[in-house]
Parts: sequence; structure tokens; C-alpha cells
Amino acid sequence: MKQLIYAKVKNIIDRWDPIGLVGIDPEHDHYRFEINEIIKLLQSNYSTPEELAKHVESIFIEYFDDEIYNRPFAECLDVARILVTINSD
Repeated sequence: MKQLIYAKVKNIIDRWDPIGLVGIDPEHDHYRFEINEIIKLLQSNYSTPEELAKHVESIFIEYFDDEIYNRPFAECLDVARILVTINSD
């Protein structure tokens, strides 16, 4: 079950590719640390996609700095809306 959730989150984050790393080397698991943090969030009690998006954004800023991760919040919110559907699968 954990591998299935990881695969789903990885697919979403890799398609988003907020830092542009997947295009450089699609075989490498570039976002594994961030994905594990996001899975923890999905298993916790966040109340809205907006709240989840804020946490996801802070994870990427923590790992990559705000000069490298500079995606618009609306983009992160779109991703969060997709991520919340994982819990209903």
C-alpha cells in the first residue's frame, strides 16, 4: 500500500516537475525526500487543499531554497488539489 501511494505521489510531482529536474534525467528519483514529506502530510490532518499547498510549497522551499523553487502558489494549489484525491482512491 505504501509503495502504491508513493508511486501515485511521485507521478504527480514528476509531472509537475517544479524544479525542472525530471527533464534532465527522467530515470532518477529526484524528489524522493519531498515525496516522502508530502506522503506524511497526506496522512495527517490538513483541512483544505490550500493548507496542503502551503505545506507542499514550504517543503520545496526548505529543500531547494526560494531562489530555486519559485513556482506560483496557484500552481502548487493545483497540484495539492490533485494530491488530495489520492486519499479517496
